Amino acid sequence: MLNIQKLKKLQKIIKISSICEIAGINSNTIRTKINNQTELTIKESELLTKVIKDFISDLS
Repeated sequence: MLNIQKLKKLQKIIKISSICEIAGINSNTIRTKINNQTELTIKESELLTKVIKDFISDLS
């Protein structure tokens, strides 16, 4: 499952706002959580993980 530390690392190579938009999550909320190192909710983590996994599987 995706946690805030992994998401913070991913922001170096991906645009967080794009992933949030696809997942239907407010990107400002996620950006605030990254900056404050506040953990993602289970639902946020599930939605973001799904978007990333779907994208990776499309590359195969």
